[in-house]
Amino acid sequence: MTSVNIRKSPAPFSIPKLSYRVWHVWRRNFDVFMKTIRVNFLPSLLEPILYLVAFGFGLGGFIPDINGQPYINFLAPALVAIAVMNGRFLSAHLPLSCACTSKKPSTP
Repeated sequence: MTSVNIRKSPAPFSIPKLSYRVWHVWRRNFDVFMKTIRVNFLPSLLEPILYLVAFGFGLGGFIPDINGQPYINFLAPALVAIAVMNGRFLSAHLPLSCACTSKKPSTP
């Protein structure tokens, strides 16, 4: 009989010890988030809800059922996907656009 090659399980996971500096950075990021919560968090939460009310219940009343499903069943997942994509794009793009516009133009 051939022996079966049984792979040993890896070592149990342990949380690495973190330097106290990590907590300072985390706290700074948390403070910035709390100061900008109205600008960063609330619009991304309210935008899909506004679109759902406008397009789902307003426009959806004029669109008949599609294969037995109401229009809002098609619209809601798309709005969630759009909100996630917009949020990620803006969080990645905003620092770049601010860095480009805040630099002083070079003088000849």
